[in-house]
Amino acid sequence: MTNDQWNILRYALDKNKCLLLLGAGASTLKLNNQTRPVTEWLALELAKTLRKDYPDIILLPGEENSLLYIATVFEERKERGPLVEAIEQFFNKHQIIPNGLHEVAARLPFSLIISTSPDDALDAAYGTNKFPVWEHYTRFRNNEKENRNVYLNEPTVESPLVYRLFGSAADSDSLILTEKDRILFVEDIVQHNNAIPNTILSRVADDTALIFIGFDFEQWHLRLLLRALFAKKDLKAKVFVPYGGNRLSPGTEVFFQKQFNASFLPDQPLDFLKEMETRWNKYESGRKQLSAPGARLEVLYLYDLADRPYQQEIVKYLTPLCEKFGFRSTDIHDMPAGSHLVQESVNMINRASLVVFLASPDALANKELYEKQLSLVMERRVTGEVALFPVHLHNCSWQLTVFANQLVPLDADKSPVSSWKNRADAYQILSRHFERHLKIITKQRNPIPATA
Repeated sequence: MTNDQWNILRYALDKNKCLLLLGAGASTLKLNNQTRPVTEWLALELAKTLRKDYPDIILLPGEENSLLYIATVFEERKERGPLVEAIEQFFNKHQIIPNGLHEVAARLPFSLIISTSPDDALDAAYGTNKFPVWEHYTRFRNNEKENRNVYLNEPTVESPLVYRLFGSAADSDSLILTEKDRILFVEDIVQHNNAIPNTILSRVADDTALIFIGFDFEQWHLRLLLRALFAKKDLKAKVFVPYGGNRLSPGTEVFFQKQFNASFLPDQPLDFLKEMETRWNKYESGRKQLSAPGARLEVLYLYDLADRPYQQEIVKYLTPLCEKFGFRSTDIHDMPAGSHLVQESVNMINRASLVVFLASPDALANKELYEKQLSLVMERRVTGEVALFPVHLHNCSWQLTVFANQLVPLDADKSPVSSWKNRADAYQILSRHFERHLKIITKQRNPIPATA
């Protein structure tokens, strides 16, 4: 994951526009000292029953742990009633407890999590965190349309919703199990027969970041399901799939990349969510510090000493704006006598709400400045703790820098300040951009209360 990708996720979480989708592989059960997905253990138990009752049955090699396949064969041999009864017995026999993935997911500020596993382990994880979670599930087999089109309140971070896409083990008749079930379910979505509440569908279509964990992307029905869900919308969201380095067939990977903007990541799913939690907590901590009563925001000037004459000119133009918005200006080269230079520079960067970086050949060649100090700024920027205001001071290879996308343009050509015949004009343009940055930071610190 790049810092920009983490920044997209952090922004989506902050705006309640991040949706977590958990596949069957996300819920696990430990039996006989082996940990496997719940649906695999269920499939193996159903397969065992089939072999006992039908000694001559031939099951496809390697498919005994596929619930979709085994449930289809089971229903063909024994019909629906015995299948449902066997599943009820399985969930009555085995208690599905939250795993590490559930626990981390329940601590993150998701307002909606869609799960294809029928168990309630995720609900239990929310209960451990003393979070007021509520759950709903697809009632696919309820043929009364008015009973299926249940109105759901908009889920919130304070009252999140766990939606079970393929039904709930607590209502075994609701379960979508066989290949026929999957096809009919997809048709139901396409025909808008209210199998899924509009509240859920709108979130799937409108969120800016989607995270898929625990899905087998080689299964054919997943392509159909996602095409049905996004049939009427152009998917603009970024799709993240921490796949643990598992290999996909080239055709599958290309399909999901082109059709759904999917990024398949080498991260293990649990490690991915833990890193996400760490970054979110860091962002929240910084935001709380900024909003603390009496805390004064700081603007830090980061530059090479060779550029100090220009820095002093820029300060003259930007200081009145700092005073207007209640910011205090600090200079990376003005440290208290006797202070440890490296540690003090880190402290100054950690305190800053906005960093003005003067880009020049000297600044980019300064390893301490560019590789260490600016790198720390970029790390804090990803978590939303600081904003960056890079100024093209002297002609340099800024296009190759870590801040290329944030460079403040003085004109269409992004000319450096030093190339302007009248530098006062350049500083006036900088001032206007700078004021917009200060307004945004001030608004984030003191948000306008929502009106009733």
